[in-house]
Amino acid sequence: MSECEAKCENKKIIIDTDIGDDIDDAFALSMLANCSAQILGVTTVYKNSEERARIAAYLLGKWGICCPVAAGQDYPIREPMKVLEFERLCSDGRPHISQLLPEMECAGYSGSYAADLILDSARRYPGQVTLLALGPMTNLAQARRQNPAVFEQIGEILMMGGSVRNDFAEWNIRCDSEAAAEVFESGVPIRMVGVDVTFGCVLDGDNLRRIEGSSREGAEVLRAMTRRYVGAYSGKRSLVMHDPLTAGVLFGDFVKFRRMKLRVGTQGCERGKTLPCETGKECLVAESAAYDAFLDFMTDAIVG
Repeated sequence: MSECEAKCENKKIIIDTDIGDDIDDAFALSMLANCSAQILGVTTVYKNSEERARIAAYLLGKWGICCPVAAGQDYPIREPMKVLEFERLCSDGRPHISQLLPEMECAGYSGSYAADLILDSARRYPGQVTLLALGPMTNLAQARRQNPAVFEQIGEILMMGGSVRNDFAEWNIRCDSEAAAEVFESGVPIRMVGVDVTFGCVLDGDNLRRIEGSSREGAEVLRAMTRRYVGAYSGKRSLVMHDPLTAGVLFGDFVKFRRMKLRVGTQGCERGKTLPCETGKECLVAESAAYDAFLDFMTDAIVG
């Protein structure tokens, strides 16, 4: 066992994800499926959480992982859902998820009880659960509203989102600012890996070629999803590993943090921004990352 894997051997993780839009969620799940952390379950969020749950369950299954996968909230607390121009709509107005491959459409998942799965895990392992938040925080806010006392038993929230270096409303926070504000008001410790740090983590070159050349079943699905993602944006988007870098915090010193007090703006021009504030929540906030070392680690995990 590597030093990084030993560090994470006893970590218990719930992954809350909007897998199926940007490709980085799929890379994060693939990396985690090949590391030593205990995945207690996966919850999906935003737009069409049922289709996202099918994607997550199918991908994890191809990596040999069997764990509960629960669909969660589709709609933000107040913010209108953001529908992109290329997204096809269901009859009920929700978007189809672009990376739902035909073979995933019948994949089974555990049900629509994301908040319950989060709370049940916190109740079962008080103070031991890391909630890895990779999308809008609607499921987390729902769990907190449902049972605030049990929600407080989560060990920490490790989140991809926010930004502190520029006047920028990052996607995950902007999609449900009210939910993020409620989570920041909780007593659960937060480590925040913002887009101002993750944007520098781009998968290309030798590491991308190694993953493309892998014959593992999970890697084959990951390649198909990546092709769908690249095609949706006409090849104009780089493979930025926002979510894998955040998850990598569990495995090694790939990200350096500093303490900051933050609040989430919900009004006017502050909406969706993570703002320094003396009366805000004290968080550990990412300030730099060792991109090359992390990308080597992620690739080694996925390729095996």
